[in-house]
Parts: sequence; C-alpha cells; structure tokens
Amino acid sequence: MVDIEANEYSVLKFYNRRVKRILPALIVVLIVTTLLSMWLMFPDDFNDYQSSLIATLLFYSNYFFMFDVGYFAAPAESKPLLHMWSLAVEEQFYLLYPLYLLIFKRVQKKLFLLCTSFLLLLSFIYAIDLLNESVRKAFYSTPSRVWELMAGSMLAVLNNNPIRLNKWVAESLAVIGLVCILISVLLYSQNTAFPGLAAFPPVLGTVLIIWLGCHHETFVGRILSIKPFVFVGLISYSLYLWHVPILVFYKKYNIGVENQLSFIICLVTMFIVAYLSWRFIEAPFRKNSKLLKSSTLRPNFKGATLIIGIIVVIYAAVFNFQKPLTPEIKKILSANSPANKAAKLNDCFPFGGKDSKLFEACVIGEMSNTIITFAVIGDSHGKMYLAGLDQAAKQHGRKGVFIGEGGCLALIGVQQASKKFDHCQQRTDEFINYLTLNPQIKDIMLISRWAVYAEGEQYKNAKGRKIILQEKQNQSQLMMSNHLVFERAFIRTMEVLQKLGLNIFILNQTPDSNWSAKELALAQVMHPATELVLYKSEYENRLSFVNQVFNKHQETYGFTLISPSEIMCDDEKCQIIDQNGVSIYRDNAHITRSFSVAIKQIFNPLFKFPD
Repeated sequence: MVDIEANEYSVLKFYNRRVKRILPALIVVLIVTTLLSMWLMFPDDFNDYQSSLIATLLFYSNYFFMFDVGYFAAPAESKPLLHMWSLAVEEQFYLLYPLYLLIFKRVQKKLFLLCTSFLLLLSFIYAIDLLNESVRKAFYSTPSRVWELMAGSMLAVLNNNPIRLNKWVAESLAVIGLVCILISVLLYSQNTAFPGLAAFPPVLGTVLIIWLGCHHETFVGRILSIKPFVFVGLISYSLYLWHVPILVFYKKYNIGVENQLSFIICLVTMFIVAYLSWRFIEAPFRKNSKLLKSSTLRPNFKGATLIIGIIVVIYAAVFNFQKPLTPEIKKILSANSPANKAAKLNDCFPFGGKDSKLFEACVIGEMSNTIITFAVIGDSHGKMYLAGLDQAAKQHGRKGVFIGEGGCLALIGVQQASKKFDHCQQRTDEFINYLTLNPQIKDIMLISRWAVYAEGEQYKNAKGRKIILQEKQNQSQLMMSNHLVFERAFIRTMEVLQKLGLNIFILNQTPDSNWSAKELALAQVMHPATELVLYKSEYENRLSFVNQVFNKHQETYGFTLISPSEIMCDDEKCQIIDQNGVSIYRDNAHITRSFSVAIKQIFNPLFKFPD
C-alpha cells in the first residue's frame, strides 16, 4: 500500500518480495524433512510423502490433502508437510492479489474497500455454505479462506489512514479482540465446525489487535509487546515451517519410549531451530537485495543458492534412496497389505429405504444353503471380522446376512451426533424390519467398538474427534452423557430383539492397541531392545463401563457374550504380534483379515446354538 501511494507499485517487485520471504527457509525445511523421511519412513509412506513434497513445492498442497482421504489413511500426526496447506492457500491468493492491486491502483480507496468488502463477504458466505456440504472441503478450499486474507488486505489500507479513537474505546476494542482469540483457543475442539462462522471471532480479534496496535497504546498491546511475544513473532514464519516436521519425527523416533522430558526437549529444539532458520536463512534473504543481476538477469549468489535448493527438492521428490527393509520388518508391515484388509462381499442386496446404496446387506457363509438363518450387524469392527465369520459359518454349514458400516453403532435408536452418520438409525430400523419379515433368521450377533461410543473418547495414542451419542427420540438434547444414552440404547435393542424371538449374541470389543502395524515396525527399527506391551488391565479398564452394562442386563435378556480377549490375552498381556511375526493390528483398533480367520473359533457359540 505504501508503494501504491508513492506511485512505485510493481507486480514484479511484489513477487520478488514474496519469493525472498517464502522460498529460502521453505526449501531448507523441505530438504531436511526429506532426509529425515528417508530415514524414518517406510516405503509406502515415503511415496506418499514425495507426492506431498511436490504439492508443497508447487503450492497446491491444500487440494492434495483435501483429497487425501480414506478410512485407514495415515493420521495427520504422521504427515510432516500437512501444515503446508495454509501456505498453499496464501500463495494462491498472492498469485492473483498483485494483479487485483494493479487494477485498483488509480481508484479511490473507498472503491477499493467496497470491492474488497464484497469479495470478503462472498467468500465468507461460500465458506459457511461449503461447510454444510463438507467440512474437509471448507477447511482446505482456497475460495472459502480468501475472506480471511481479504481482511488482512483491508487492514493494510486502514493502517495507512489511521482513525484516532477515545482511549477507553480503544482499550475496550483491544480486550474484545483478545477475548475473541482466547475463545477460539480455549473453547474450540476437533468437533467445532470450522472455518464457517467459527472462524469469524479469531479473524476479528486478530484484525482488532493489529489495527489498534499500530495507532493506539493499549493494555493488550503492551502485554503483546513484551520481549518473549515479540521474539515469537519475529521467528513466527520459521517456527511455522519447522514445528510440524519436528513434532512428527520426534514421535516417530521416540515411538514406544515417549516421556515428558523428551517432549520438553522437542519443544526447546523447535524454538532453537526456528531461531537459527530465521537468523541465518530467512533474515539474510529478506534484506534488500535482488535474486537476479539487473544487467544480465543472471542469478546472483543468493539466487543461485535458491535455484540449487529447488533442484535438490525436485530430485528428492522423484527418486527414492531408502534402504531395503529387513524380513522381520516386512512381516510386521504385511498387516497393511491388501490381503489383510477387511474382506469384501460380493453377494449383496438392497433392503428398505429410498436409497438402496445406504441400506445394503451381504450374504456370508455356505452359499449352497438355500436358507439364511443368522444375521450380523456391526460397524467397522464388524467388517474386520468378516473373513473369520464367513469361514466359521461355512465350517458349520450355515448361511447368514451381514450389514455393517464404519461409525454406525450396532444398537437401535442411537447414532453419532454428526451429519456424516445421520442415516445410521434409519439403516438399523430398516434392518429390524427385514428381520421381522424373515422369521427363518433365528440368531443375531452384534459387533461394535463399544467403548469408543460409550466413553466418547478415542483410546490413548489414537487421534480422532470426540464422539457424542444422540438418541432418535431426543435429537435436541446433546448434553446427556454417552453412558446414559448407550445403556438406554442397549436396553432398547435387547427388548426389540427379544420380542422377535432371536437368540442374541454379542461380540465384546477387541482390545484397543497403543500402536498400529507401522508404529510397531518403526519401534522395532528405532528401539529393538524395547518390548511394546499391551496390558490386559488397560483393556479391562477401557471396557469397565461397557462390561458393567453387559453384566447388568445379561440375565434379563439371556444373550451370549463372547470375548476375543479369551483368545488374545493371558492373565497379564494381550497379543500384538501373531505367531508368524505379523502385526495383529492394522491401525490402533482394527485387526487384520488373517488374524480374524486365525481366531474364527470365537464364533462357534453362534453356530452351535440349537436352531
């Protein structure tokens, strides 16, 4: 804005500043991150990393991560370049913004502010609308984020035209700005719908504090002007670049041996590296010097260094210099092979509902048998047992039907309070209707990851949003505890199934693991002398409320409770590696297809029950 007012504005000058501001430190981070990835990542993860590296270098990583989806996709904390999505949004914006400024170079500021306000409002409305369609798209999409950057551009104009406010008005607005930011920091969670309306308070708060800080001396401004805050602001870009890679590789290197001291060392390292990056890379390149010689347009020393760095990153994004894996590590990682994914059933048919794709059941067991005599309903845990269920049913000459979907609890009249799962209740209701119309079905088994629904929290190291259960008849109340909703839904389900005259079987939850297959393998590589143990006592503590509900109502409803822990655990520990050296778990909660077959005998009570 200063250049525009001085009639010295140049698009090329703007881009030159952005290159010197962004690229040098970024290139160093990418080179170091790539070297660490070669050391601490397995081949398939490194291939994914290379794709994210290219996306980061070309500044489209927001869209790369937007479409990097999948139920078993690598968790966010394993992706060292995930945070680069926001840099991509910013650079996409600044690719066009200089041209936007050029158009309004000779117009009145009022017209510029009017047009910018219109675009800001348009983007804000789009963000709110897109949030209703897809939280993921709204989060990563550039158009839904433009309004936040437009707020900054309007602030730049206003800062050149200061408005003097009454001291107490300025103080009040500064406090409001700080409160807006603190609200987002203290009250927002993984369940907060963002960036729609929820993004407005932190953006407003930031604008108020910066604007007032430029032209008014306030109490909030004095607090934020103390040296520690100023220092963090000074190294903020380098800290932004380095903090995620350092956290990711800290977790990878210390897998299985994490402690508070090592985490404190990680945080200190983060600030030291960020300072060194600012002092010796970022600051020197940002000084008033060009990257090209004016007379020949050839790169000078800084420009040549930057070009070499870019070439190195491109080279690393194409070639793989990792060492081959040992046979032992390959065995552990075979848990993630396609052969160990949950079995897919081909003989499926629609039942009930207007959209048959939502309500589909699949036949399992002995196909030569003409009569379906048992049913299984579950969530992703039901799916992970399909291969073992199918083989056990064939062994006993039984034919059954399976319905299951990840995140849909196998109980009646309850579902997660999330739009993604708003069809789960209807699906269960339709399946109950199907059972009513097929009285030849005598037995039913319920399979779910019971504890995650009852407790509402993921297990230990596993990352994920908080789960809130919602009853069909009480959709307006979301404050009831998951414990209460879970037990009421369980009783309701038992009553319905008992009235249908079904023999009820419940498969208790598989022990949650602290480690996925990749984490087990990485721990073996990094710390071969450290034994990773899954204690039975932790499993029992996790299921304490669920088991309390099951035990409380078992006599009343006469269901048969089957526990995988009887096979998987001894008195002290539960298995995490099978007898062939393969990880039992694919991720922190789901067992492999081969292990579901290995323990198929747990389903014998279902098939030996007299018809």
